[in-house]
Amino acid sequence: MAYDIGNYLSTQVEAQNNEEAILRDLWNAADQKEQHAIANIMVKLVQNEGTK
Repeated sequence: MAYDIGNYLSTQVEAQNNEEAILRDLWNAADQKEQHAIANIMVKLVQNEGTK
């Protein structure tokens, strides 16, 4: 699901700041395997934020 969200955001949502633009560019430069890794890392990051 995170992969699908990343794909949607990279193609349908305009970046609102430099950080979002960098993340979009990183996503677009990655192949599908790398995109899955990015999505998994983002999920892990959110989960870790909940434990702090």
